[in-house]
Amino acid sequence: TGTCYQKFANKASHYAIVGVAAAVTLDSHGICQRVRIAITGVGARAVRARTSERYLTGKEPTERNLRQAAQRASAGIDFMGDLHGSAEYRGAFTGVVTGRALEIAVSRAAA
Repeated sequence: TGTCYQKFANKASHYAIVGVAAAVTLDSHGICQRVRIAITGVGARAVRARTSERYLTGKEPTERNLRQAAQRASAGIDFMGDLHGSAEYRGAFTGVVTGRALEIAVSRAAA
């Protein structure tokens, strides 16, 4: 199992504009056995990226599969906007930060 927390932080407060925690467990063949992804900073509360989790579970963590999972991370999220970033801004960065967190979690699981 590998874990990772990545965030795109506000420069003044260091709070996450988008924060993603990822935990990935690989089986003995390198297939994603268990995937958990939590996203914070984008809405009123932290949320799980269950669409991404379901997509990646049972698959090999290839670059393409990780990218596809990251693109699904914003599904169902009601993004908030404020003076630090619009809802669209947060939505765009959610996939980017999720991709980074997944890549690192997978590399740690494989080590």
